[in-house]
Amino acid sequence: MMVRLILTLSALCMMSSCLKTRADLADEEQSQVYGKKSGDNQIATARPSQLSAKAQPAVVDDRDESIRAFNGRIESLENQINNLQKEKEKAASTNTAEAQKNQALQETLAKMEAQLQKLEAEAAGQKAAAAVGANHAVTGSDANTIKASGAPVPKTDKSKKEAAHGADYELAQGHFAKKEWKKAILVYQKYVDEAPKGPNVADSKYKIGVCFQELGMKEEAMAFYEEVIANFGKTEQGKKAKIRLAKLKK
Repeated sequence: MMVRLILTLSALCMMSSCLKTRADLADEEQSQVYGKKSGDNQIATARPSQLSAKAQPAVVDDRDESIRAFNGRIESLENQINNLQKEKEKAASTNTAEAQKNQALQETLAKMEAQLQKLEAEAAGQKAAAAVGANHAVTGSDANTIKASGAPVPKTDKSKKEAAHGADYELAQGHFAKKEWKKAILVYQKYVDEAPKGPNVADSKYKIGVCFQELGMKEEAMAFYEEVIANFGKTEQGKKAKIRLAKLKK
């Protein structure tokens, strides 16, 4: 009986030891499974980070490229704006210079026209000498009678004006020959104003340019030469004006 009890206790101890061992094995196996899963999770977690770290340089490169592209466009626009600004300033400068040139010419002519009054007495004498005749027009039989008698036919009003204009031109020619440049300018201009379609307009304007050139007034001379070339380019005066203008522009 005692022996049987001892054997029973021994069997129980062995069974307990066996159960413990199996439990330990189960725990170890479960621990290994958990460890493997944890390792897989760590690897899975590490992979996106590594991929993200590898992708970051590409993103930075794209941003740098975009910035460079924007900077290039900005620089191009700035260059265009600067070029347009320079063209605008150049055009404004040209317009201003042209306006100043015209203003100076007008002022010069105004001053000379003021001096014209001083020459009226001298010019009046020349006009009177050229416009001698009766105060009324002679036509028909009266004219024939005068012609038959050999006496000069009195001039009509139109003839008087033409004679007066011719006197102005001749007076200006006299001043020009004497190198009285200012007086010549005034009388030539008077002739041009009063006889804009007269036969000596081209020559008068050309010689006004010469007078200004002789007075050292280059801009004014060039203005008159250009006008002669534009309106009387095929005439002798137009050809002379081209030669003088070309020399002044050198």
